[in-house]
Amino acid sequence: MKKLKRSKSINKCVLSLLILILFLLITDTYRTKTYGDYELYLCDSVIPNNKSNILQKNCPRRPIVTVEQLGRLGNHMWLYASVWAVAKETGRDPYVPGCIIKVLEEVFDNLLIPSLAQISHCPVTKYATTPSIELWNVSKDDILLPQYAQLPEFVVPRLDEVIMLFKFKKHLLEESQRFLMRYSIWKENTIFVGVHVRRTDYIKVLPVVWNKEVVKPIYFLTIMEYFEVKYSTVMFIVVSDDPDWCKRNLQAKKYNVAVVKNSLAGQDLAILAACNHSIIDYGTFGMWGAMLAGGETYLYNISWGLEITMSHLMTNWHVVN
Repeated sequence: MKKLKRSKSINKCVLSLLILILFLLITDTYRTKTYGDYELYLCDSVIPNNKSNILQKNCPRRPIVTVEQLGRLGNHMWLYASVWAVAKETGRDPYVPGCIIKVLEEVFDNLLIPSLAQISHCPVTKYATTPSIELWNVSKDDILLPQYAQLPEFVVPRLDEVIMLFKFKKHLLEESQRFLMRYSIWKENTIFVGVHVRRTDYIKVLPVVWNKEVVKPIYFLTIMEYFEVKYSTVMFIVVSDDPDWCKRNLQAKKYNVAVVKNSLAGQDLAILAACNHSIIDYGTFGMWGAMLAGGETYLYNISWGLEITMSHLMTNWHVVN
């Protein structure tokens, strides 16, 4: 008899638990979704928990453009710039997830695009879609740009404005100027050429994706000779994920090469941006260094991809085999 009562009691507990779980699932399914929920979905990393410090905005009256987080600093800059440019193109409001803001605000001041956290309280009746570019001006929905969104056809025509979106923090600017001053061997007449060498991950990526090998030292040395002929007072500033390779293969062969070591990504980018011209191989980080620097840019011919598209859109960018 006691066993029967205990069994009934257990069954009641199990049934109550199942009802509670079902209630929670139904409640979550039918409760109003917000942009705060959406932001959690879009972030690949932890969103900063500082909502008490975030200035809430009125809910947007127009559709918005946003994007899903992925990648590192160079990719985050493309995501940010692409959201801004597409919003301009389509008459929508730009918003980016707080996780993207968190990465960028470590390097840049006064970021203009608001975070989704600022409208986290606003209801979302339908999550953003990713229609084809041709439908952007026809659709009235929010637009979600795809992962690794890199839209040079929208960004490059507005590049002067885009560059103004990325204002380096004061200490990064000051340190980049101090670094260049140390190597101003001809004082105010020195021409600085930023050189970005990407190796580590691309040693495996290039053969698989592009059927190419990483560039050899001759690629960089040949373009360096071009700049030496054009400018009698030139200094090459090398930033790389493999600085030891650069010291052995570039600095050891030229007296006017300085290799940046033990620097964070934001500082590396500020140094590249402070140069007059650029030599890059591949990857978004080097591209942003070149875009922010202006001047002439020489880049490696990987046959297809973002680098090649950029060389077609930027009149002062030149592909080298």
